[in-house]
Amino acid sequence: MSCSCEMIIGGSSDPKSIMYLLEAHKNENLTELIIYAHTVLDKVISQLIIEKQGKPWQKGSENKFKFYACLVNLSEEQGKRLVAFAKLRNINAHELKNMIPRVWEHLPWTGESSARPDAGTHVLMETFRLLDGLGVFPKGERMSG
Repeated sequence: MSCSCEMIIGGSSDPKSIMYLLEAHKNENLTELIIYAHTVLDKVISQLIIEKQGKPWQKGSENKFKFYACLVNLSEEQGKRLVAFAKLRNINAHELKNMIPRVWEHLPWTGESSARPDAGTHVLMETFRLLDGLGVFPKGERMSG
C-alpha cells in the first residue's frame, strides 16, 4: 500500500513532523512524544481515508483509527497498535497520570525483556513502524524488521 502523504515526511506542507517526534524523544518528554505521535498518525490516517473514501472522517480519532484498520484490512496487531495511540493520547490529555505504565499497558513490548527500551524509545519505534506499514516512507527508505 502506498500513500500520497508527502505532507508528513519531508513534504512542503509539514516537513517538521518527524523532527518534532525526534526532539520530544531527545528531550525525554513522553507527554509531548505521545501527542506528536498521535498527531502524525492522525494526519496520515485522515489523508488515507480521504484517498480511499473521497471524504474526510468526522468522528473521534480512536474510531477513525479502528475504521481505517477495517477499511484496509490491517492485521489485528497493527490495528491494536494504531488504536493504542489514540487511547494513550486520550489518557495523556484527560488524566494526570504517569504515562510510562500506560505505554506498556497499551503498547506491550513483545521482544526479549533484556532488550526492552525505555518507554519513549518504544513509542518512537512503534510510531515509525506504523508509519512504515502505512506506506508513508519512500520505498527506497523502507524500514526493516
